This record gives sequence, structure tokens and C-alpha cells, in this order.
Amino acid sequence: DPNSKYFPTSSDNNDSDKDHDNSMAMPCAKDQQKYKIMKYDSWGDGWDGSQLRITDTSTSNLRDNKELYSVTLEKGKEGHEHVCLKNGCFTAVIDGGMWGNEISWEIRQDHGGPLLASGGAPTKCTFPLGSNACENTCNYIPST
Repeated sequence: DPNSKYFPTSSDNNDSDKDHDNSMAMPCAKDQQKYKIMKYDSWGDGWDGSQLRITDTSTSNLRDNKELYSVTLEKGKEGHEHVCLKNGCFTAVIDGGMWGNEISWEIRQDHGGPLLASGGAPTKCTFPLGSNACENTCNYIPST
């Protein structure tokens, strides 16, 4: 089913200037858009095992909800993933891990644009892409 596929490409770096972006080589299905998920760790040592999971919750039948994406920030202060997602409603879940207060993330269209979803850890929130399929509760703004 091409609607449930995602094609992650990733980069976890200490220096974002050295971030090699290979998103152009990643194809999406015709009914999907490419998004960039930025991952941040304020201490700079990665997410210490915490996982960000994205689930398609567009259907009201819970058995049909599919986890499409699961990733961590292995090392460093920031990294990113490119994923292909169709329009709909999604749930983002991330546990707190040992140092959840260091974790933040955001989702934007692949080449910039407005913030579509963001969060810290721990969190469980919903966000729509390309529609008003659900309320956007993923609107975390980290404290500075």
C-alpha cells in the first residue's frame, strides 16, 4: 500500500552546517508530500534512547491506525529525517526517557515553510497535514 509507506533519510550531526541533505533522491507517492522532521537535544548528546513515533490516525477504526515512523536522535544537538506522508491526521508520541527535558522536535514541509507540528518529551499529540482532519495539539514552544 503506497499510502502507508515512508522513505526516511536521516542525518544526526553536531554541526548543522555539515548536514548533507539527500532528500531530492527520495521519491514520494503521488498522493504524498515530503516533510522534514527536525530533532533537537539541548545538551548535545542525543535522545538517550527516546523514540518519536508518528501514527496515521485518519481513520476512526483504531485497528487501521498504522505506525509509519519511529526514530531517535542517536547523537549530537540536532538531526533530521525526511518522510513522505499523505494528507490526514497523525499522532506523535515520544516518551520522556532519562532526559526528556532536553528533547524537542518539529515538522515542516521539506524545504521550509510554516511550522506544522512541534513537541517536547514526554508528549502525545495530534496534528493534521493538508487538511483539517483533526485539531493540532502538537504546538509546543520550548522555553529559552
